[in-house]
Amino acid sequence: MTEEENQGNVIPGIKAADLVQYIASQLVTEPDTIFIENEQIDDNKIKLTIESHPDDVGRLIGKKGYVIRSIRRLARAAGAQEDVIVDVEVAG
Repeated sequence: MTEEENQGNVIPGIKAADLVQYIASQLVTEPDTIFIENEQIDDNKIKLTIESHPDDVGRLIGKKGYVIRSIRRLARAAGAQEDVIVDVEVAG
């Protein structure tokens, strides 16, 4: 079986989703409430939505948005390893 045939069951952007899950759970006060929704927009584009406790949304965004910007950069880098464009949003 070739590598292309073996990729039939691969979830696009799973590395990025796992990374975002890990980072978000380390930043918040209630890590058990973190849920990452993975929505495939296109063949090579996904949208990750971080759902958390409403009290933790500020921690994920950070002052002037610096934290969420950093999370987005890291998620895009992880997605680039899988040739996937990743967008990250925060939902309270």
